[in-house]
Amino acid sequence: MKQVVKDSEQDDDPYVATARYVVESGSIVESDFNDGDSLTIKRYNPHHYIVSETLDADGQAPIVFAYNVDPVSNVSTGVKMSASVRQGRLRERSVPRVNPIATRRP
Repeated sequence: MKQVVKDSEQDDDPYVATARYVVESGSIVESDFNDGDSLTIKRYNPHHYIVSETLDADGQAPIVFAYNVDPVSNVSTGVKMSASVRQGRLRERSVPRVNPIATRRP
């Protein structure tokens, strides 16, 4: 799907956005959105929850968020962020989800 937005018919620099969906067995498993500046890719589990997001996917240093999602409740239990840094090294950081109610102090 492609959308073009012009200020007028004479607009020679319109805003163009492209969306693409990957469907398997009748469900969307991936979506891509490109607004001309960068490409964002989202992947979904069988329950349609986002399990990963790649920002600036077509750039030199994409940033990937991979979400740990409980397979039954779809509650997020953590996230891992990966990004390329200097000299092409990969930098990763994982953060477990903390239950704010359980950790609240009186």
